[in-house]
Amino acid sequence: MKTICIFTQSPLVAAPRVVKEANVYAQAGYRVIVYALWYDWEMLAKDRALLDERISYKAGIDLLNFNSLNSKYIRLKRKISRLFVKFTGIDTVGALGYDFSSYLEKLLVEDADLYIGHEEMSMALANKLIKKGKIVAFDFEDWHSKDLLPSARKYRPIKLLEYLEGFLLEKAKYTYTTSKAMALAMANGNKSKMPKVIYNSFPSIKLNALDQSSKDRKDKEQPSLYWFSQVISEGRGLELLCEALQKTTTPLQLHLRGKITNDYHHNLKQLLPKNVTLQVHDVVPFQELVSRIAEHDIGIAFEEDKPESRDYTITNKTFHYLQAGIAVLATQTKGQAEIKAIVPNAVAIVERQPEQIATIIEDLLNNPLKLKAMKAASWQAGQGVFAFEKQALKLKEFVNNV
Repeated sequence: MKTICIFTQSPLVAAPRVVKEANVYAQAGYRVIVYALWYDWEMLAKDRALLDERISYKAGIDLLNFNSLNSKYIRLKRKISRLFVKFTGIDTVGALGYDFSSYLEKLLVEDADLYIGHEEMSMALANKLIKKGKIVAFDFEDWHSKDLLPSARKYRPIKLLEYLEGFLLEKAKYTYTTSKAMALAMANGNKSKMPKVIYNSFPSIKLNALDQSSKDRKDKEQPSLYWFSQVISEGRGLELLCEALQKTTTPLQLHLRGKITNDYHHNLKQLLPKNVTLQVHDVVPFQELVSRIAEHDIGIAFEEDKPESRDYTITNKTFHYLQAGIAVLATQTKGQAEIKAIVPNAVAIVERQPEQIATIIEDLLNNPLKLKAMKAASWQAGQGVFAFEKQALKLKEFVNNV
């Protein structure tokens, strides 16, 4: 039985691509080992619950005993490395993540038939594995050298990231990323082979799998807009949405899901006109999320085009909206334009102009048949062209070719 070793520096609850990929390979009959970051016992239990029971789950970095000398030493090394990059401008692998050398030793012990890396530190690990003659693939979940704003980039070894990206695009057995827009930009930027594309989509569901409850939306007669994330805060497009809603007159509900501070909740209320009712909901378990999204009419995906990596990204929420069958209202980014091109009847693209956004919202809310058609197209896309089952077939093809 062939062995596939997948490695990341996140807990699995924050690494859905790792989980989906690992489960696909386990179900295809491969022996699968996953290495990740362990730092919280409760989170570790959640990680294990996400994985197929045949998968061996191991600690790439073990910080469970958070106050132990070893844990403090590992975290201190990373902090010093980041400060070293900031104040000297000299790149060091320690600024990419935790405990590079010991992580590499663990991976080498496995002697896997195929290694697959995710995230920044894993690029450096993949580089060493290739140089030691191992067969390696890599998932560029982001274009890491083009990620984050200038204030955060000063802690990052940008030259090292650029070198590692170029190296892996040429030397890895295969690479893949989250959108065609990202793949094309990375290939052009590095003058390299083009990565393959695996969308951050979700499995298809049957209509009767939705619980049909109205836990969010009490008034079904009034149209409803929806947005969600783990955290509700500034810089996520909500201020732009509120500015646009000030120019609407149709009574509607705005539902937000995520953790929010009292101050920011108050600020949002102040930004909204009287015709808009704001409701904020707590985070729900993953298995309930689609049912809650399906209660609403329009999903809001207002993303930024800066930094450069963000412009090419298609966020998970867009795929969740399609999976749940609600219309998608998205700002103009190269990633979201890609979705629009594939399923034009499910997505409305807007510029970052409040007047235009308000006009489109009013048009949808006052044309029930048009909105119903968009929702139907969204549901069809979520269960068809963007169902994760289609992405899983691609993953299996990559590995079978290896």
